[in-house]
Amino acid sequence: MRTEIFEKNKFVEGRILSKKIICEDIAIFDILLEKQLNARPGQFIMLWIPGFGERPFSPTKIGKIMQLAVKKRGVFTKKLFGLEKRAYVGVRGPYGKPFKTKNVKSACIIAAGIGIAALVRLAEELAFLGADVDLIYSAKKFKQMVFLQRLNRVCKVRKIQEKKCEKTLSTLKDLAKTKNYDYVYCCGPEPFMAVVSKECKSLGLKAQFSLEKRIKCALGICGCCAVGTKLLCKDGPVFSGKIAEKFLSEGIYEKES
Repeated sequence: MRTEIFEKNKFVEGRILSKKIICEDIAIFDILLEKQLNARPGQFIMLWIPGFGERPFSPTKIGKIMQLAVKKRGVFTKKLFGLEKRAYVGVRGPYGKPFKTKNVKSACIIAAGIGIAALVRLAEELAFLGADVDLIYSAKKFKQMVFLQRLNRVCKVRKIQEKKCEKTLSTLKDLAKTKNYDYVYCCGPEPFMAVVSKECKSLGLKAQFSLEKRIKCALGICGCCAVGTKLLCKDGPVFSGKIAEKFLSEGIYEKES
């Protein structure tokens, strides 16, 4: 048991194979690992830039070659965007609780912006398990959308260009009139998730949310990812709609600086 704990928290050496710039602030990174890592949809890994620091990311592909979708929005991600091909990085994990997918026959996935990174593998797993999956994908600009080819293979994609959430909510209401969803799954900016969580509650829909906040140790030690009485790295990052709605509506959940 002790050996297993140490092995899980050791860095696996990786090298950047490719960096595909989608638009000015979104890029897809393929990273070759010395040892294969596995992660369930909803779990996260910690990516380390030697001499600089580490941050959590949801892998969009797993295996010997791991893939990450990254939005440039802070010091760490700017540094990552500046790395050249074959640059060394470290990866540890996976951490956190995954999405629940057992016995799900019908699902609606709601993504906003780079929140799709936490959901693309979920869509693929649900489809593999035989579920009927609808995806509502919202972004400020269509050019910011990623993984559309992959997603179109496994679910019915409804693309929405908007700055707020009105079209997403309208689409969810229309779908809920004709579909009996086992779960709604959601990830995106905090204000977006707050509105979606309230709508799910109003419609009586069971939901799961992937909450984003700065995670430092991923081990439940430092407390930096505390949300109310919960730790995102240990108790989440996936939470039920009931818990997520409470965090988001009461303002307990704070945005990353």
